[in-house]
Amino acid sequence: MSPSRSDTLLISTLQGCAVVAGAIVVLILVFLITEALPVLGQVGLLPFFTDPSWHPAETLYNFTPMLWGTLFVTAGAMLVATPLGILSAVFCQYYAPPPIAGLYRRLIELLAGMPSV
Repeated sequence: MSPSRSDTLLISTLQGCAVVAGAIVVLILVFLITEALPVLGQVGLLPFFTDPSWHPAETLYNFTPMLWGTLFVTAGAMLVATPLGILSAVFCQYYAPPPIAGLYRRLIELLAGMPSV
């Protein structure tokens, strides 16, 4: 059984969209690399990743402070979210009355569907 004309059209359209999306990602990467090369040429690749200094007035930026900031924020969020998530699941499964537990589960599913950023 051969695919219908509408199926073939849909497959071609989706393949075209996938090619366009891939091209956009490649163009973004090319743009980022071309914009970063002058800075990396001035500072150097190894000092950019290892030097802990951060001097915005002198336009000296390095990756290390940003990386540490990201790691600390992630660790703090995990320290808050993990106990809350576990306690929430225990409450919903063992302590909440069935109507409240059902409403609570729906609200959690609603929150899971929303982007966090």
